[in-house]
Amino acid sequence: MRFTCFIDTSSYINLTNFQFNKGTLLHLLHEKVNIRFSSEVNYEIGKHYDIRMPSNVERSSKVYRPLRYNHLEYEKRIFDNNVKRESGNLGERDNFSSMLDFYLKQAHGGIIFLSDDVKAIDGNFIEPLSSFPICKVWNSFDTILFLLISHKFVTIDVAMTAIKDLDSFMATDDEKMDPEKTKKRIQRRKFYLKCVDRINHVLFIKNY
Repeated sequence: MRFTCFIDTSSYINLTNFQFNKGTLLHLLHEKVNIRFSSEVNYEIGKHYDIRMPSNVERSSKVYRPLRYNHLEYEKRIFDNNVKRESGNLGERDNFSSMLDFYLKQAHGGIIFLSDDVKAIDGNFIEPLSSFPICKVWNSFDTILFLLISHKFVTIDVAMTAIKDLDSFMATDDEKMDPEKTKKRIQRRKFYLKCVDRINHVLFIKNY
């Protein structure tokens, strides 16, 4: 059974940023999972549209609209009632509502909540993720590991290059970061490169 992946705007952009002869990482992910997102995320992606992304029509077909409640009602029930709709993390909040509704209505397992917004995940989503343990939380680096394991076109060299390039792309904000955040970013890069090495030992090196 294929995973269903609810992806946020930041991850959608980041996975589009790395391209090689078989397409972008986003393109390869499309081949392996069912990608979904909220209408708000679709709107946000449209503001950052890149020619390497799926067309507007194709992207719109991936929008999931909740059935049990609308996004506003979900937000009142899940998050702080005082949070305004126009405040930060709206795309991620709507994505979480869509993902929860998808699970409750269709009872599908294998759900991924994909986001590169560390501040949001470590903030607004700690309690909801604990209250509704229905998904695995990924970032774009986890996606690279998944594609390395499951996709024949992603090699060790491609995975390592993708991790380094994605890390460099995210590092454009380092001037705005304090040293501690930069340190965490560097530690994350080392961690995922080590994960690639471990996968290499298991899957690709013979007579190890």
